[in-house]
Amino acid sequence: MSLDCYLPQELIDAVIGHLSGRCDLHTLASCALVSKSLSTPARKRLFSVIELGNSLVSFHAALRRLRVMADFLTNHSSDLAYHIRELRVEVLSDEILGVNSGLDCVLDCVAARCPNLSAFSFGGTWQHVVAWTTIRPYTVHLLTNLFSSNQVKKLRLAYINELPTSIITNRSYIQSFEATNTAFTGSVIPMNAPTCIEHLDIFPNIAEFNKSIGPAISLGRRLDAYLGLPEDIAAFLEIAGSSSRLLSSITMLLDDYETCLDSFLAEAPHPLPVILAKKVTFICGPVFFSALPALHSIVALLDHVVDARTLEVVSIRFFLATSEKHIETFVPRSDAGLQAFGRYIIQQRFPKLDCMIVELFISLQVSQGHRGVWSRDLELVEQTKISMESHLESELASLFIPAGYALSMDIPRLNTHVKTSVRITVSR
Repeated sequence: MSLDCYLPQELIDAVIGHLSGRCDLHTLASCALVSKSLSTPARKRLFSVIELGNSLVSFHAALRRLRVMADFLTNHSSDLAYHIRELRVEVLSDEILGVNSGLDCVLDCVAARCPNLSAFSFGGTWQHVVAWTTIRPYTVHLLTNLFSSNQVKKLRLAYINELPTSIITNRSYIQSFEATNTAFTGSVIPMNAPTCIEHLDIFPNIAEFNKSIGPAISLGRRLDAYLGLPEDIAAFLEIAGSSSRLLSSITMLLDDYETCLDSFLAEAPHPLPVILAKKVTFICGPVFFSALPALHSIVALLDHVVDARTLEVVSIRFFLATSEKHIETFVPRSDAGLQAFGRYIIQQRFPKLDCMIVELFISLQVSQGHRGVWSRDLELVEQTKISMESHLESELASLFIPAGYALSMDIPRLNTHVKTSVRITVSR
């Protein structure tokens, strides 16, 4: 007997949603064949994201998938094209862009027959960078149409060289734009009504991106970027500071953050752009340290560029590696930057600040022959890890106590919560 008679649609949707969350495609495919009430939600989940080319599969498998997809989309009796919401094309080889690969057919059909498409990803890999000038003109035409489609609200580009700036700046529908290892060519004339991009994510080369694209865009809500050089920080602040709107979040990814930030702060012109943002996140590392690096540069940057009246959350994440002989003294006895921030909290310099978060993700390098605390007994290792994490979290929290104040200072009473978190992984 059909399950349609027994299960309410709300319960079916919850079950299908759970399977989709677990990425259990095999079970979802089975559900699509059980009954009509299961088929529609299962097919909707199965075909919502289509990946053509994937670095985890072989080139020949990717090519077969591309050709199957081309045959599927040209079958006008199928209604599954209506379920496609995101298309991802990863070019593993120049053959993917060839005449007989089926890519042109897929791009043409997606533009014509997928009315619910809202996200499109295109690019190469770190092993194979796509040169835009070598793509056949007809494929360029199809890609440009998808880039500029009023359907596509989220656009991701990766590992592309010589991409014309007009691809991005001649449109006004994009809401989220991500560019990873993508080099643009051509100059942009500032427009009276620049394209408003709600979420901008650039990795790396934000300085080059700002020169070519910056004048033609305005930032809406969120900016994420990798900052490897002082000029990258300057470009980041220029893009964020040019927004007249309150940004919900800005995220700065820094490797050698001390050198980069110190150089920028020493050479930067004053006054710096002032950013209106609710949440500021710093992600630093991964690097090897014998002790937690000083945070004065991060606090100084916050003090200089973020409007104190709008800041609600500050998050600092360090991805670090150290050896076992340094772990006991990894957190220093004092940190001028965090003490200054603790003083700002007491003085209520940031009136809306609700939470200050410092997270350490430590990879502990342990010698093979070591015995005792970090023995090969996994249970003992886990118990010691938990104890050490708790100890380091307490030491981190104490760094916020400014000199001259009691250790029992009631920071939560001031409506700002200081949260510290430490996670240790052991590698031999």
